[in-house]
Amino acid sequence: LGSISGGRGLQHPHTRVRCRCCYLLLRLVKSVGAKTMRPHVEAIVDGIQGLLFPPPTAQSGAMMSIPPNEALYLFEATGILLGQTGLDAAVQVRCATAVLTPHIRSIEQTLLTPDLTHDVETYGEQLSMSISAIAQLSKGWSKHPPPEVQSVLAATVDVCRNVLLALPSSPSVRNRTAVLLQRMILCLGEGILPAMPSFFAPLLENCTSEEDVLDASQLMNQLCIKFKEKMIPCMDLAVLPFLQRVLAIQPTEMTVGNSNIIDGGTVSGGISPPPHLITEQLSIRKQAFSTLQHIALHNVDAVLYSETNG
Repeated sequence: LGSISGGRGLQHPHTRVRCRCCYLLLRLVKSVGAKTMRPHVEAIVDGIQGLLFPPPTAQSGAMMSIPPNEALYLFEATGILLGQTGLDAAVQVRCATAVLTPHIRSIEQTLLTPDLTHDVETYGEQLSMSISAIAQLSKGWSKHPPPEVQSVLAATVDVCRNVLLALPSSPSVRNRTAVLLQRMILCLGEGILPAMPSFFAPLLENCTSEEDVLDASQLMNQLCIKFKEKMIPCMDLAVLPFLQRVLAIQPTEMTVGNSNIIDGGTVSGGISPPPHLITEQLSIRKQAFSTLQHIALHNVDAVLYSETNG
């Protein structure tokens, strides 16, 4: 542990060494076990916080920074150390807040960037990594965390919604938001339900690909399995837009060269559609039917004949 966290590891001047040690620290925490790490938790978390958010006055701050994709390992390790080592709720809250506060502040500052919507790809990737970091941290609480910790995690949901509303056209932001919501369903339980309609709207309005359909379908399925009939108010507003988007990205007729493919079948000119397009279309249909099946199996079928969707 000393080697990984010291000058020969996470604080090594070479970026590649620091990055590799991020992964090794996570593997060490998982391999040794949470109980064994208990005496060192607070010291490790404080050290990780210093690596994730170097003080502005530190001369080596820029040199010692951790790339965002590698920092995800540190967020996950922090979550495991906080949520699975038997710490008091007060200590969990203090450490989680210490890690999340500068992280959320960084997200909010990025959202204030004047040209945010003019460079969706760059800022979308940056903000999606920030959302992923919160999701990785939450992995430490596989079951319901203490109410005090739930309050800390719930505060991150609002920030992530602001990211989605600011950059709904970014595929990476939509994908990472869906992943985060799947984690929050486990961490917050029914506490996530009031926020779901405000996420479904931008997610479904910008559902334009097979991956978007998969993310939305998995999210809706998980909600149906977890909350059953309690999910009806949220699902009532989401099921019809979801099916409409599935139909919108599944044209009944598409063109290959000078020939028309009707309903993904034969082509008037005798040319078969590319196999990858057939596979994609079938996958999208499969996800739509899977969601309908979950709605029917988990007592959410009232949404299929409600006034909203009638």
